[in-house]
Amino acid sequence: MDELDKKLYHDLSLKIKIPNKCRIVILESLYNEKNIKRIHCYTLSRIAITICASLLLTAGTVYAGTKLYEKIWNTPEKTIGFYDQRNSEKYSAINETTEDTMTEEEAKKKANELLKEFGHREEIIESVNLENNSNNYELLWQLKTNKGNTILLNARGSKDFSLSFDSILNVNNLEQYMTTRENAEKTARNLCEKYGYNIDEYTYVRIYSNTAEENEAYIWYIDFIKQYNETINPFEKISIGFIPKINEIYYFATSNTKCENNPIEITKEQAQQIVYREEQKINTKYPIKEIKAQLCIDSNNGNAYLRTNNYEQYRKQSFANYPLEDIIEYRIDRRVRRVWAVTIKYDIPETEDKFSESFNICDECFTYLVDATTGEIIGGIDDYESSKKLLFE
Repeated sequence: MDELDKKLYHDLSLKIKIPNKCRIVILESLYNEKNIKRIHCYTLSRIAITICASLLLTAGTVYAGTKLYEKIWNTPEKTIGFYDQRNSEKYSAINETTEDTMTEEEAKKKANELLKEFGHREEIIESVNLENNSNNYELLWQLKTNKGNTILLNARGSKDFSLSFDSILNVNNLEQYMTTRENAEKTARNLCEKYGYNIDEYTYVRIYSNTAEENEAYIWYIDFIKQYNETINPFEKISIGFIPKINEIYYFATSNTKCENNPIEITKEQAQQIVYREEQKINTKYPIKEIKAQLCIDSNNGNAYLRTNNYEQYRKQSFANYPLEDIIEYRIDRRVRRVWAVTIKYDIPETEDKFSESFNICDECFTYLVDATTGEIIGGIDDYESSKKLLFE
């Protein structure tokens, strides 16, 4: 064992009594053909710890301690070249409409109501398109006006929407409209109240601007996010962007996807063990340097599934110049859950040129999303630090 291996095996070992139900599953797992192929490099005791800690998935159920939970992870749908124009008919959003999908006429009506609500009643909707995506089965109506402004509406019955009023950027000398961070938050609160959006329950506030130096900013963005104890839900928020002094809204969006409030049955140490074992299935370019974890609320996705099952493909298509028609992705039914975000950082030699064409962000780090209830790996993020800043900070 190397030093990290020893640490994970000894320091993070589970010192708990194995339930009788689990003992049977452990024995069955030891004789499973897939597991037998890996046994040669493990001791019997390590296998028992490994299997028990990873919560033994059998017959659609997951063991977490002595409680039984339904699996939430199902085999996702594989797509190839989802955004390639030649596959537009194959992956058309029209093919995915259901009875509860908002119709085009309903979308136009809702968009006109929003335009009127935000003071753009004179604008005319010129284009309407139904859009899907390669990550899940959410559908969006995208509408554009004669002034180049955009309205996005959730087409699956949710009240979520976003407005982008690019036309206000035509104001002369935008640089003269500056304010402080404190005044920006006050203005955002007043604007939300003005347009009838109550933010009392959105207790976590994130503030940022359109420039690196805040004293040069002329557009401010404020996110009001719901918080549960120490954990925030970035999928329940009201976001607003505006130009100070004239208080013209540049961007406004609402998101109302509640967390499933799944119980925390998996410890931080168990989540780290689960991820460490998942890493043993692939041959990464560099050895592991560090594993750390934090509890958060996030949405499942197919990234980790692709990475584990076809690492070379995952790495190749991470480069910007990879052919669009060859990109493989996996789609899932979206779930927002409490998860452990477990980040692995790799030990990269100081001589490595991180700006070379052969180096990729996935060589540097990867974050697994481990369900806090079942212990299943339900997603992954290439650059969690950047994503965390976008979502949580």
